[in-house]
This record gives sequence, structure tokens and C-alpha cells, in this order.
Amino acid sequence: MKPSRCLVLGLFPALLLLGCQARQSASPTSVPSTSIPRPAATAPPPRPTTVPTVAAPRPTLPPVPTPVPMPADLTSRAPAPLAPGANEPARLVIPRIELDSQVVDVGIRQEGDKLVWDVAAQAVGYHQGTGLPGQPGNVVLSGHISSRYHGNVFHRLPEVGKGDVVVLETHDTHSFVYQVVDTRVVLPTAVEVMDPTPDETLTLITCVPDGIYDHRLVVQAKRVDPDIPPPLALERPG
Repeated sequence: MKPSRCLVLGLFPALLLLGCQARQSASPTSVPSTSIPRPAATAPPPRPTTVPTVAAPRPTLPPVPTPVPMPADLTSRAPAPLAPGANEPARLVIPRIELDSQVVDVGIRQEGDKLVWDVAAQAVGYHQGTGLPGQPGNVVLSGHISSRYHGNVFHRLPEVGKGDVVVLETHDTHSFVYQVVDTRVVLPTAVEVMDPTPDETLTLITCVPDGIYDHRLVVQAKRVDPDIPPPLALERPG
């Protein structure tokens, strides 16, 4: 073999190797694949919770209003009524005006939007809840000065004056003697005339002037010595 042919044959493997390397260098560089993150799975919204229907509370009835102490339309207040008792007033005698009347219990009633005291018909009214004869406190009695249908038991009460005697008898026939210490005319709002007193007091109330009735005559008496005999025997009629 000639030297030139041997050289060519010896270079052929090297050319093949260089060709392969050139082919490899000519091939495009592979780009690493970048994985795109998938969006995080979102949990489905929770189902609305069914709220049990609760019935609205029914309105309760308002409490019954407590009566406010109020004299026979003389006041806007009223003590709580008490059950009649043996020691409650049953008869009133005022010798000066020749009055001898039965005493009956009176309470309160609704008149429009306020509470007022009742006034006894054809008799003197004892305001339940006020004082009791023979005990410290204010015994309150009232009556009409004139009324077409309910009488005029206190028609002559304006004639009573200081020093006059008043006798009060209870259902158990005990008699208590009082002496008038004060008479005055007040407005219907003068509620203090019904206030309790530390001593034994008797208060008589009627409307004045007769036929107008826009003021109140208040006669107050204090109990005198129980050993003093009453000026008038309290014999029951009939």
C-alpha cells in the first residue's frame, strides 16, 4: 500500500468522529422544560347551614298598674284597699250639724287615664287603706255636699268649726271621740291631707263650693281622752 492511501485511511475514523461531534454541536440545545404550577385546588364553598326557625317570643301582658293613692277625686294617689274589718268605721256622728250617718267602704275606679276614689252614695265613705280608729294614723272619710242621685250627707259640713266634737263608731260598736282642730279649703291636688299621721287623726273631705265643686273642704280632728264620755249616746236606730 502506498503511503498516501494509508494516510487517508488512517484519517477516516478521525473525520467520522469529528463529523459526529460537529453534528452533535450543530443540534439545538435542549431547553429544560419548566413546569407551570397548577393552581391550588380551591375547596368548594361550604353549603349554607340551615338555621332552625325560632318563633319570636309572644309579647307578655303588661303588669296590672298599681293603684296610685288618690282621694275621692281630691288626689291622684290611692292606698291599696283592705278587706272590711271589725275595727273599721261604721257610723259617724257630728252633733253640731245633727249628722248621724252610716259609713261604708269606698275604693278606687278607672276614670279615663287615671284612677280616682269613689264617693259613697247616701252615706259617708271610708277610704280603705287609711288609718283605723283607736290606732295612730289618719282615718279619711268623704261624702257628697250635694248630688242629685247620691245624696248630700256632708251638706252642712262647712258649718263645723274648731272645738266641735265628732264621734266615730266601728263595726264592733266601739266609739272613738275626736275634736276638730283645723278646717281649710284646698285644691283637689292637695294630696297631703290623706298622709298618715303619728297620732290618731280623723279627716273629713267634701267638695266646695256647693254647685261648683272645684275645691275641697278638709276638716281635721284629733282623738281626745278616751275617758271623756261622748256628748251623744250612739244608740242604733230601730
